[in-house]
Amino acid sequence: MIRNFAITTLANNGIGQQDPAKVVSILIDCLGVNNNGVYNHGEVLRALGSLGPAAKPAISAYLNDSDPEIRKAAQAAITAIDPAAAHGQ
Repeated sequence: MIRNFAITTLANNGIGQQDPAKVVSILIDCLGVNNNGVYNHGEVLRALGSLGPAAKPAISAYLNDSDPEIRKAAQAAITAIDPAAAHGQ
């Protein structure tokens, strides 16, 4: 729970909002860790979605994940970044 709070705080703090590219790289590293309870990939994807277009490439890689919850979180993140592109418009 603490790690998930840290992820959300990182995305929503001043650095995340002023220079999202810095935070995107950190969150991408979190996605690269096997999900053995250390990081909630869905939470990381939601945090990336709050960072805007800089995060789109990282999220796109998870749209076809084998886990339906991860795919759902990735789709929601893409929709937050670019609703028109997310719906194929």
